Amino acid sequence: VPAETDPVTDENWSDHPKVTAAQALAERIDLSAKTSSWRTETVKDSTHDPSVRELIAAQDERGQIRRLTIIEVSGELSRTTVQYYDDDKVLRLVKADDAHAASEALYRTTIFFDATGEELHRRDKRLLSEQSGPSLSAPVADRLLTSSDAAKALMETHRALISPGE
Repeated sequence: VPAETDPVTDENWSDHPKVTAAQALAERIDLSAKTSSWRTETVKDSTHDPSVRELIAAQDERGQIRRLTIIEVSGELSRTTVQYYDDDKVLRLVKADDAHAASEALYRTTIFFDATGEELHRRDKRLLSEQSGPSLSAPVADRLLTSSDAAKALMETHRALISPGE
């Protein structure tokens, strides 16, 4: 197991204490959103982005958004991004699932952040292959694989929801 001061690498990321801390935080947030007095509600999208279909915020007892789910659809492409925030409103984990309807391709990008909001590690993974239908064209595949950049952009776009007035 790497030490907390060790850099996160492709070889040690799954056991790195900073990554496992972000994963544990996300698990606690998911559990709290289901079992506690937290509120989950659809919030208004202030970006007026036509591809954003829904923003769903899970708020703790203080009204602080701890999990923000963004559902986007553009033609045959869809993206569901889930952002997890700690008690200090720092983004700690992003999961972005990108799907292409015609090819049944599904990709997941996971980005881990440390307690200061600095990116620790990014994982891009194909979850489903093209089972049927046409294969992905290179531009479509490139759009799906850039989901981590899109997730970061969404985080910046929706920062006002997480930290109003800052």
